[in-house]
Amino acid sequence: MHLGGIEEWAEFVVIAFGITAIVFNPFIPIYLNDSPIWMAKDLLVGVLFTIKS
Repeated sequence: MHLGGIEEWAEFVVIAFGITAIVFNPFIPIYLNDSPIWMAKDLLVGVLFTIKS
């Protein structure tokens, strides 16, 4: 995926934060216990928030 233009970047950010909202939602929790998937997800979301801020 090429993220050259501002429109493409904005679309990527909206999709990324939408997925983040679904994964971290309090209404229908996703249980993976202490899976390494959760650690990787937390790291990726931290990077996303850092880049966007």
